[in-house]
Amino acid sequence: MKKYIYISLLCSVISIIPIFGQDYQYQSTTVQTPKSVTVDAYQFMYWTYNDYTAPEIDAWNYYWTSGYNCRILANSTKYYNCHGYAWYNIEGRMSQSTMRWINDVDQYGNPIYNVTKYYTGTNKSYTETATITNHLRVSYFPRDHSAVTTENQDSVISKWANGPLVKHTLAQCPFYNNAVIKYYRLYPEIDGSTEALCANQERTFTSTTTIPTSTYTWTKDDSRLDLVSGAGTPSFRVKAKNTSGNAWVNLQITTPSGEVATIPYKYFWIGIFANNVVTGQAAVCPNSIYTYTAQVPGGHYPSYSYSWTYPANWMYPYQYQNTIRLQTPMYPYYGTVRVSITNACGTSAYSGITVYPGYGCGGYYTIYPNPA
Repeated sequence: MKKYIYISLLCSVISIIPIFGQDYQYQSTTVQTPKSVTVDAYQFMYWTYNDYTAPEIDAWNYYWTSGYNCRILANSTKYYNCHGYAWYNIEGRMSQSTMRWINDVDQYGNPIYNVTKYYTGTNKSYTETATITNHLRVSYFPRDHSAVTTENQDSVISKWANGPLVKHTLAQCPFYNNAVIKYYRLYPEIDGSTEALCANQERTFTSTTTIPTSTYTWTKDDSRLDLVSGAGTPSFRVKAKNTSGNAWVNLQITTPSGEVATIPYKYFWIGIFANNVVTGQAAVCPNSIYTYTAQVPGGHYPSYSYSWTYPANWMYPYQYQNTIRLQTPMYPYYGTVRVSITNACGTSAYSGITVYPGYGCGGYYTIYPNPA
């Protein structure tokens, strides 16, 4: 127990630079998250200083793993730590010149929120998940330790500070005490407009996540889109066929570490809009104001215009983008609220929602036409 407590306390110190006064052997640098957020890092100056000798490797390997049920995958080294391995090096950067050491606390143990740039903020590259699969990032929160899941959900792989790279269960680790285990998966997105695309027009879609040597597998709606270029690359260009309807593109990324991330389908309309859907209150009350919205595939764009029709005795006080606000009269009749949408491809037919006098509103109603 004494050794466990000693190592646990030591972890928060030895996992950061300086390592026993050896900070002069490192140079400051930066790395980029998969979504190009800058993270501070260190590089071991291997061209000037030596890594551990064989006796030192044996000593550090024994020091860190003695008493733990684990398996050493790679020897102790100065090149990288747990955060560097889990969030950066594992993605094809395990060569001598590309390995990095990344800290998330300063020399006094205070958080500097460096590693957290990978999974927080508006441009996060990873997101927390409750579904445990292979190749996820693992955080021993708030114990300043990171790991990666394996094909065996009971085991993870992590670098123990300046010690070895180890395969172990979550608990068989000096950083486990009082830690909350959190899992993070890659969070890629597709950048590209969802504005309506006309026949023979082209559009490029780009992965917001870029990890060198990853495999990019794009799929598309073959019935409405032709491939122009970019298969197998982060950018994918398509051309609309002479048709209409809701088209889509999709992307699956396989990273060098083996993580497979599938991005939700990106939908956008091809051609003139059809069968426009209007949402809003169908059963209406007298002298009341209601809002109706045209549900535009891909969302509203400034280039779109809207023409509305509504029952003759209704008032029209307000319209904004794809939304209209209408006021019913004292005696609302049956009727329709319809919309026609014009995009760059042309103008759609009118379609919408049927409205009718509601019940339980109070007052009197005139029903038209007479259902009898």
